[in-house]
Amino acid sequence: MSDTSISDRSTRQDRSRAGRQKPVTLDLPQQSIRSDRNALLAALIDIWQGLSRADVWTALAWESFVSTYRRASLGILWATLSFIMFVFAILTFRVAVSRGELSDEASYVIFGFLFFQLLSQMILSAVNVFVTAASWLKGTLMPLSLFVFNSISTNTIVFVFNIVGALVVLIYFGYSPTVGAWKVLPAFAVTLFNAIWVYLFLGIVMARYRDAAQFLAAIMRMAIFLTPILWIPVPGTLMAYVAYYNPLTYFIDILRVPLLDGTFPIDSWKTVGGITAAGWVLAILTFAWGRRKVIYWIQ
Repeated sequence: MSDTSISDRSTRQDRSRAGRQKPVTLDLPQQSIRSDRNALLAALIDIWQGLSRADVWTALAWESFVSTYRRASLGILWATLSFIMFVFAILTFRVAVSRGELSDEASYVIFGFLFFQLLSQMILSAVNVFVTAASWLKGTLMPLSLFVFNSISTNTIVFVFNIVGALVVLIYFGYSPTVGAWKVLPAFAVTLFNAIWVYLFLGIVMARYRDAAQFLAAIMRMAIFLTPILWIPVPGTLMAYVAYYNPLTYFIDILRVPLLDGTFPIDSWKTVGGITAAGWVLAILTFAWGRRKVIYWIQ
């Protein structure tokens, strides 16, 4: 066989192989899009799996709550007593500042502080939700969202005992619920629904940037004075603008107004609806981005 025929056959084989090769560069954008879709789907599955393990996170939440007061003589009653004492201290401060009667606007202050406690505790717990669960995350394959639901349920249990304390003080001041007080129930459900995205978003971001967690904790210490709890916004004043740009104002409004006069604060509900939609989109994207990385950030 001549060298020319061998060369021609080799050339035809090379051309055949080249024709069968697939362009690699064209698949890279598709792989990137597929990876993003998989991350979003995995994040949604994680949330669903965590939600479906209600038996686990409710049991952990109750155990965490009870263990706080395990060796105390009065046990879990301290959760109610401490709230009562703090409420009386706040009311006394309110009277000293406004020079009014102790019974004036007592319901406004008590309900405001009750719901502010719930919101602020949720936010502060969300900051370290994955950091405090580091030992669990390193040793188990539980979904990350399970620890979110665990912390939310723990704070909800504390809130229930705070309600008992608030009712004691309200009855003392002669409070009677209105016919429209039931409107607080959908407001409470929406508040818990928002708590989930707050946990998912802050839990990931604060695990990555620890200094931001300290900054947020400092902001929340001042929030009680920047939120209309001890004061009523007067239109045209500086504090009215502060309340207007404070998201906590609107959540407290949809919770407190039905209990005070039985009405439905439409404007506050519109704002809360916008915050809910934007917050969930931001939280899902953030959770999808950092869900697999958080285990390295909490080392």
